Amino acid sequence: MIVFSMFSSIANMNLKLTNIMIVLHFISGNMNFIPTEEIDPNVDVIEIVGPNNDLIIGPIFTKFKKLEVLRIIESNVPAIGTHSLWGLKSLRILDLQRNNITQLSDDNFRGQDNLIELDLSGNVLERFPSAVFQYLTSLKILNLADNNIQELVQRLFYKLSKLTYLDLSGNPLDLLPPDVFRDIQDLLVLKCRRCKLNKINPQLYNLVKNLVELDLGENQFQYFETTEFSDLTHLKKLYLDRNELPVIVNKFFTFQKSLEVLDISHNRLARIPNLAFQNLYNLSFIDISYNKLKVIEEQCLSSLISLETFNISGNIHIEFDVLLKELEVLENLKSLSIADLNLRGTIDLFHIQHLTFLNLSGNSLTSNDLRFLDSLLDSKDLKLDLSRNGFSDFDIMNVEHLSSIKDVNLDYNPIVCDQCHMGPLINRSKELTWKSIPICFLPENLRGNSINSLDVQLLEECIDFQNYECFTNINIVLTIQMKAKAEKLIV
Repeated sequence: MIVFSMFSSIANMNLKLTNIMIVLHFISGNMNFIPTEEIDPNVDVIEIVGPNNDLIIGPIFTKFKKLEVLRIIESNVPAIGTHSLWGLKSLRILDLQRNNITQLSDDNFRGQDNLIELDLSGNVLERFPSAVFQYLTSLKILNLADNNIQELVQRLFYKLSKLTYLDLSGNPLDLLPPDVFRDIQDLLVLKCRRCKLNKINPQLYNLVKNLVELDLGENQFQYFETTEFSDLTHLKKLYLDRNELPVIVNKFFTFQKSLEVLDISHNRLARIPNLAFQNLYNLSFIDISYNKLKVIEEQCLSSLISLETFNISGNIHIEFDVLLKELEVLENLKSLSIADLNLRGTIDLFHIQHLTFLNLSGNSLTSNDLRFLDSLLDSKDLKLDLSRNGFSDFDIMNVEHLSSIKDVNLDYNPIVCDQCHMGPLINRSKELTWKSIPICFLPENLRGNSINSLDVQLLEECIDFQNYECFTNINIVLTIQMKAKAEKLIV
């Protein structure tokens, strides 16, 4: 592969030749025109990325007969233009995301019967005429996410019989008319996340019965019929998170025997009945975190024989001891998230082995509660998240256990950096393979320092940290930090 760069007063142009493919990148931004006269007519890929571009496109690409990929991203393009794509017979991918396009017409795409992927996400489109994509007869991927589309007109997808992927997320759609989907019955992936949906006509599911992935997350659903998804027998991924569901009824997933991924987190679920997950023998991932669960009934998890990833974080009213007993049936479990459950005291995880990821963040654990580490030491690839707890010190035994774990996260703990509280871990810190090294909270003159930057011999011997004036506010400080971490905010 030969790679070299050319520079002009317009933009940085990075030209790559890889056997038979020429790729041209305009990467510096601040462009107000595209210097097509300077570009090799045999180029295969043109990528133009802002920021602060201000471009108008027109019939300027006609000489690029071999062009397969055209990306003009974040460049303030106001319209595609009637003749902009004329002559581009080889074009396969057109990416115009994050521009300022307000409307489309079918003439925009005339002659593009070889186009496979079209990305118009992040524009300001509101409404389309019928059959606007009718010339895109080979199109397989269409991304219309994050526009301002309020209505799907009849025959919108006319002639798109090969479409397999459609993303309508982030549009204020409160209705999905089934007839609109009559022209795209081979659809495999449908994403309608962050719309305003609270109900879907079941006829729609009958028209797109080949779906393998359905994303209805972050909508306003409060209820689903027991047979809501009965036509979707090929589903492998289903996202219903961040809705307002109070219950999942028995046998709700009866027809989803192929389901592998299920996300029902951030709803209002108070209980999950025994037969809720019946027939989900192929499920490998389930997220039921941040609901209002008190009980997961005894037989509820027994069908999940293939489950590898389980997230039940944030259900603060859950009967944890009962839950641990029920987890014993999950023999293939490799990833367990039990964060933000207000856990304190010794946790009995001795019946849960072979984990590769354990998330205990956001609880109230201290170094006295780490006996469970004995049962995890056989997992050489274990990643352990202990962030946002109450760890201030680690004795030699805890350090021996922790240092043998591949990756441990101790962020946002009240780490006391002196010889008696943190000395054993500081002495081993240079050997750690952890991605995140613990940070001192006390004493104040060391706050923010990572422990691997410290010399134990230069530290105070043993701080009585409870007499520190700031210690009276430590819970307030850590609570704010914990909330920020949990919500992925910066404070």
